Amino acid sequence: MVTKSGADTGLVLTGEELGAAIDIDGRLLLFVVYGDPYEDSLEIALADARYALLDSATLGAMGASGTLADVELSPPATVRFSFFAGRPWRVTVHPKPRASIPLPTFGYGLARPFTWRRWFDVRPDG
Repeated sequence: MVTKSGADTGLVLTGEELGAAIDIDGRLLLFVVYGDPYEDSLEIALADARYALLDSATLGAMGASGTLADVELSPPATVRFSFFAGRPWRVTVHPKPRASIPLPTFGYGLARPFTWRRWFDVRPDG
């Protein structure tokens, strides 16, 4: 459950620790870390100004551990960060949803819910 100033926003995300929250044009990009000592995952979620979930993605792989680090906003709407042994990633948030073909992303440890629209892209950076 995501709270603001101690009040429930109604937004529920899977996770244990909020790693970062970044305002991008009135929307909130959240990075939430969860896992155990042998396997970590990172949920990336975009919510609107009323805390309705617009889009999400999860980075994780069986037996993989990761630490969220080096989170940096590159204006206007790209966030760079590292996870999984310092591997660089980037999230680019779009002003409106874009059409998407919901294909699996094999090999990157990235999972996305099945949808025909995406508010952001996630990919390795570099």
